[in-house]
Amino acid sequence: MIAGASPSLDNEAISKFNYIFSEWENTSDKPGVAAGLIKNGKVVFLKGFGTADVTHQSPVTVNTKFQIGAMSKQFTAFAILLLEEQGKLSLSDDVRKYIPQLPEYGYSLTIKHLLSQSSGLSDFLALKEIAGWRGKDIFTQQDALNLISQQKYLEYIPGTKFSQTSSGFILLAEVVKQVTGQSLANFSKEHIFAPLGMSSTLFYDDHEMIIPDMAVSYHIEKNVLKNNHISYSIIGSTNLYTSVSDLSRWYLNFEQPRVGSKELIRKMTSPVTLNDDQTTYNPTAGRLLYGQQFQHAERGVPKIWTYGLEGGFASNIFIFPQQGVTSFVLGNNNRYNGSLAMNMAVEILGDVFPQPSNIDFRNLKTVKQTNQQLQTFIGDYWDDEHAAALSIYLQNDTLRFKSTGNAEKYSLLPIAESTYQMMLNGDDRVLVKFQKQGGSMKLVYTSGESDEYVYKRYKPSNYPPVVISSFTGIFYNKALNSTYILSQNSKGLFTSNKSQPIINFTSIQKQTFLSTSRNLGSIRFAWDKDHNVRGFYVNSERVRGLFFEKVQKLK
Repeated sequence: MIAGASPSLDNEAISKFNYIFSEWENTSDKPGVAAGLIKNGKVVFLKGFGTADVTHQSPVTVNTKFQIGAMSKQFTAFAILLLEEQGKLSLSDDVRKYIPQLPEYGYSLTIKHLLSQSSGLSDFLALKEIAGWRGKDIFTQQDALNLISQQKYLEYIPGTKFSQTSSGFILLAEVVKQVTGQSLANFSKEHIFAPLGMSSTLFYDDHEMIIPDMAVSYHIEKNVLKNNHISYSIIGSTNLYTSVSDLSRWYLNFEQPRVGSKELIRKMTSPVTLNDDQTTYNPTAGRLLYGQQFQHAERGVPKIWTYGLEGGFASNIFIFPQQGVTSFVLGNNNRYNGSLAMNMAVEILGDVFPQPSNIDFRNLKTVKQTNQQLQTFIGDYWDDEHAAALSIYLQNDTLRFKSTGNAEKYSLLPIAESTYQMMLNGDDRVLVKFQKQGGSMKLVYTSGESDEYVYKRYKPSNYPPVVISSFTGIFYNKALNSTYILSQNSKGLFTSNKSQPIINFTSIQKQTFLSTSRNLGSIRFAWDKDHNVRGFYVNSERVRGLFFEKVQKLK
């Protein structure tokens, strides 16, 4: 009975669910959401709220198709593991066995490396923006493959560290095509979606394709509702359309597999590992699984979750395995809707959480410290791995934490001699630890069970204008066929390209400038033997070591 809600919910529970979505009551001109909830292997709630197509005043239904962004990756991972189960590939296969046009990197790059987000590949979406593609440009699977193939190096030895990149899932889609002779879209339709009865689910691999019953992507600009068109046809990393009705079928398959074995499902819900069997835990998302979801406890209760954000589409899923509860929301209203899905889950779960939703800092045991002790840690800190800067300063006898480019600042409460707990909302215990190394100071940031993010204290380089001018010029990257003109302004350096009108660069430390672009991150200038600037390297969370050569001075 997947067409709508199962009768296993009582009227009171249904009323509470409807109240969660009450902002869409009696509206026909407001983009909306569709919601679903599974309890103990049964679909107990499916319903649409708001409008799928404002122009035609079409309501959201349980069969309305939404694009689910990065949530699409789990379907690509499933396809790969299904082919492994059928003996048609091995996760230890070198990717070049199937995609020989990839460069010879000097290291084996395996399917497992792609699945585990440990490939060392630069993220093609970041490369796309750096190359100057506009957000609304038509962008195809071949365009993505070209960007990936043109990068002749890996950022690190595959399997030695983790980095979130969508490039691996573009390549996995190509692996499916080479192994089966079918596109990922056709293979998934025949071998996954059709057997599960997911008739409203498809990979959108043709930007001109007409999709019946598809929600329109919207965004709000200056209080005006506008279309937020998605004009690309890449698949593997994104661009799967589905409905809450179909999504319930998909997650029921995890409980009682009809497609794929129980062992395949176990792999999907197992943490990814490096060559040395280490796992990874992102401070915000949690521990990455092979099914491209995350383990992250919710107030002490084990939880698996993931999300997608693309254009005006947003999607969230929360799974509480021990309680048999799966809650999900899909929307076209251009905003995060995870709180809606979580509120539904909480209504069903009741009082199972051993921890509060927010840490009560009044009960935190702290140690006394003098201002002299606190001043030891004041300064500016830089994380070269993630191109992130922060400042630690003293205010009203309390250390404060502030990330560069972020207006928010947080108090640090001393819980040990060099260890502090950050005061912020939520149930995650965020710690900041200071460590002396010789004459330098390190700051180690963790959130709950997360990997360590390491920052080193540095002395800012406040270059005078005459020195700033030596960094100006015209810079070119051949692989991207991309040119940047760096000019000087009152803030330091600036540039622009087709995708971003103005990008400012502020001096952080010697040779290094932090940009206002997430994908450019920071740039580090390189000098020749005569101490003239010969180019710069781009270092960000998603691209490292991308070199732009200086080809001309500014007149």
